[in-house]
Amino acid sequence: MPLQAVPLPAHVTDLVAAPRAWMVRAGRQGVALGLFLDRNRVAVGWGSVGDLSAVASRDSIRAVVAPRYANASAGKIGAVTGCLLKIRSTIAVEDAVMTYDSSSRTYSVGLVQQPYAYEPNTEFGHWRGVTWVAELARDDLGAAAKHRLGSLLTVFEIEAAAWEEIKEQLIVGARPAGVTSSGTDPVSAQVPELAGLGAGEEEAIDPVAEALELAHEYRKDAISALGPNEMEDFVACVLRGMGYRARVTPRGPDRGRDIEASPDGLGLEEPRIRVEVKHRQAKMGAQEVRAFLGALRPGDKGLYVSTGGFSREAMYEAERSQVPASLVDLDRLAELYVEFYEVLKPEDRELVPLRRVYWPEGRG
Repeated sequence: MPLQAVPLPAHVTDLVAAPRAWMVRAGRQGVALGLFLDRNRVAVGWGSVGDLSAVASRDSIRAVVAPRYANASAGKIGAVTGCLLKIRSTIAVEDAVMTYDSSSRTYSVGLVQQPYAYEPNTEFGHWRGVTWVAELARDDLGAAAKHRLGSLLTVFEIEAAAWEEIKEQLIVGARPAGVTSSGTDPVSAQVPELAGLGAGEEEAIDPVAEALELAHEYRKDAISALGPNEMEDFVACVLRGMGYRARVTPRGPDRGRDIEASPDGLGLEEPRIRVEVKHRQAKMGAQEVRAFLGALRPGDKGLYVSTGGFSREAMYEAERSQVPASLVDLDRLAELYVEFYEVLKPEDRELVPLRRVYWPEGRG
């Protein structure tokens, strides 16, 4: 008897049927991510341009933009016009749309459900209504797709090859929107105060800033690709770069801690650091952090490394702990690695080798 095809969930069927897909970034450092996910929209800045409902073409939008930026270069005016044109007219209802949360390394994927709308008195005033239906981990994508999603443009169409790979991952089984990998926190964050942030200014991209941002994301990709045991070795090497004598404890079940570090390497001198390393996509919750802190002895200091990040409740547990403790996610781990890379021993650099790039002065 032939096998019967298993029908895809309706939300996945709609996504993979979308004719085009777009990336809409949530401002610098994802400042508007909570706005996007809580209010089911994507949006861009330049609110001072005003309502574009009565204009639709590039020339007519440019005619509105130019007087607002009388002192700007032609390139700047063109960039603003292009971004507003996409959110106003080019993106169509039933197109797919994505946005990225760099802290959790997840893409939220949805369908555009409403035509252009304008909300006055807000930095992100030009918006499109979206139904968010799935989340996709960046680590589940191949290198080519990651690269194609790396542009720092506020709004850009996702290339067909990358969208095909994303659709394959959606079919395999991306998480429904609103369900984090830990299952404890909603995906959306509290909507931040947006006034005065100059939300649209990132469209005039600084090539140096773009290179640094992409390099940071690629370093995170390389670190995330390490195996569990390699990750423990990696964290230990970062601690050694910071001046501690660190060793990975013998591997096995229920050993209680992954790394021990101290100035003398014997744990006789303080600070005596006990390190837990969790290398997985799931955020660590309050219960895991509480258990780790509860196992620390007087005189210990705790370091909890989670490449999947931490829930808000977990961060609160660390903040109110009577034992000094620090939580380090993948972003911070990658920053520390760069900061101390030059002093690492050659054998410690082999896990994630980096190359120095010299950028000509004045080319930014």
